[in-house]
Amino acid sequence: RHRVPVLMAVAGMVLGPGLLRAAELHPAAAQAASGKTIDVVMGRNGLLTGRVMDRRGQAVAGTLVTVLEGNSVVSQVKTDRGGHFHVVGLAAGVHQLITPQGHQVCRLWQPEAAPPAAVRSVQLLLRDKVVAGQYSPLTCWLADPAVMAGMTAVLIAVPVAVHNNRQDRGSGS
Repeated sequence: RHRVPVLMAVAGMVLGPGLLRAAELHPAAAQAASGKTIDVVMGRNGLLTGRVMDRRGQAVAGTLVTVLEGNSVVSQVKTDRGGHFHVVGLAAGVHQLITPQGHQVCRLWQPEAAPPAAVRSVQLLLRDKVVAGQYSPLTCWLADPAVMAGMTAVLIAVPVAVHNNRQDRGSGS
């Protein structure tokens, strides 16, 4: 009697998080949503300009800058020797600028519609690379809340299913 709901609950808890992760189109998109949005005035023809710098304020050449609109990649450019980048043909609206070590959410404006506080160029600051030591796949796996929730569900559901199975046999159904 109770086997089907219990098995469905376990399957949903174990499979659900994996299916949700598979539906994400771009891993950096979720990260970018957490940053402060800045207003930027675009130039003619949807031109966005910016500069990538390290923590010391030094230009970073050759950095890949990916521009997202929603979850779609609109453009990818590399910075020049001075750390500058230029992207043409962008539409007004919210965009995400992604670098290997950072991101920035920008609200792009046409010049005639931009708020007074909007900047004319984006400054992207690269974060320091994080180097993790003593990597253990088991520790990483067990640190995933979805895995722990699934294991908890199984540890609860299996004894309940066994108990219900014994009761069903004893009642003669």
